Amino acid sequence: MKLKLTTLTGLIVLTACAAASPEATVIVPVAASPTYYANIQPIVAQHCVSCHQTGVGAPFSLNSYRDVEKHGQQIALTVGSRCMPPWKPDSHGELVDENRLSASEIVLFQKWSDSGAKAGDPRDARPSPAVSRDNLGPPDAVLSPSKPVNILADGPDFYQCFVLPTHFTGGKYLSAIVFKPGNPNTDDHALEYLDPQKRIRLINSVLPGYGFTVARSTTGLQPSMVIGGWGICTTPQRFPNGAGIFLPQGSDLVLEVHYHSTGKPEQDLPKVQLYFCKGPVDQQVRVAPVTGSQFRLNTRRFMPGMPVGGQRPLVSSISILGVLPYMRSQGSSIKLGILRSDKSQNTLFNIPSWDFDWIGDYRFKTPVRVSSGSLLLMSANFGAMHQEPVSTSYNNRGITTWGDTLNDENAAVYVFYTTDREHLKQNLPADGIPALGGANNAALDRILLDMFDTNQDGRIDSQEQQAMRSIFGPNMPHTSGMDLM
Repeated sequence: MKLKLTTLTGLIVLTACAAASPEATVIVPVAASPTYYANIQPIVAQHCVSCHQTGVGAPFSLNSYRDVEKHGQQIALTVGSRCMPPWKPDSHGELVDENRLSASEIVLFQKWSDSGAKAGDPRDARPSPAVSRDNLGPPDAVLSPSKPVNILADGPDFYQCFVLPTHFTGGKYLSAIVFKPGNPNTDDHALEYLDPQKRIRLINSVLPGYGFTVARSTTGLQPSMVIGGWGICTTPQRFPNGAGIFLPQGSDLVLEVHYHSTGKPEQDLPKVQLYFCKGPVDQQVRVAPVTGSQFRLNTRRFMPGMPVGGQRPLVSSISILGVLPYMRSQGSSIKLGILRSDKSQNTLFNIPSWDFDWIGDYRFKTPVRVSSGSLLLMSANFGAMHQEPVSTSYNNRGITTWGDTLNDENAAVYVFYTTDREHLKQNLPADGIPALGGANNAALDRILLDMFDTNQDGRIDSQEQQAMRSIFGPNMPHTSGMDLM
């Protein structure tokens, strides 16, 4: 969005220019002569300081007037283009900690910068506690690798996995899982996997507590094992009281960390902080990956807008607590939708402009209930032209598929949910969990037939497929009851 600013008496006229719509003009009241202490410092404390402080990973601190004044013009430009704060979802107040500046805050920054970035009177400062990312208190357990990983001064990005054993007495319910980089300058993002069978250490011949560099597309890591993720400026969140992810006794936690060089030799020793549920647990938090894992991207004909999609049938009613979207460097957009049994649909979560540098998980202020017989729909597009050239990102075979190396791609939305009928305190177990989905999945077959088999002959004929295409578009699922055209 382009911003045009016109100064009037005591006002700023904000004009937003969108490619597909006429200009919309909003008149925003702004202080005639904004100052740091009276007008800017509260905005910086609320929206910026949680990342822009020493030891977090942002390139500079914004803890003082001098810090902000030094970067005043840069800040005005980046907030004006909405590059900062780096809030990627197209949300409208439904997500926790939505970090987006209002139109008046944007023009306030720009007016302050244009008028000389004045400090003002420190006595004008208002109480404005900064958002902290160490807001959960002391953890109940901390897991860390046995030795650090070395990052060369110059070289390609790489993924390093760490196998972290647990030695707790009995299983534990986790209220929060918090990744902590040892060196915030080198860590780009991380995924956390649960491995109760200890398969990853066996497949990759690694001792517990140690790690391995990802050098092949198949490490044994599966989307169904993901239980969390971390990105720069991620704010940790607890699950609601009485809900948690179950960690079976003796399980391994596996970290997959994306590293980059900084121009000098570095080391990193990350850790994972675990927070146990304190009271009785009534509902288990589960993670359902809605994936497009069966895809083949022809990189020799790589064009923006290459679609990938996936569906996940719900065989029980669930409440969605949050989502973790995940793609790699050539992703351009990703969306999660709901298709209900009456064929009504809506978008639950959407990142229209994916940026690999800003991965994070997102929680809903109010859990979203989805009834059984519905489908969760993931739709993604590849072909991010703002990223590095295809020749440096993809393998030289011309085909890119789902995998674990830097040359592979992913497309998934990990859905954190509880099952509505499960109440462990009343000994009421879950009546089912979302099925994996896929071409041969009975639950997907049944739901698609219920939705689209209008003549009730037990098959989806060519005419009924047209109705499906109007909903699924290029991401058509396939059922064993479908007449192939």
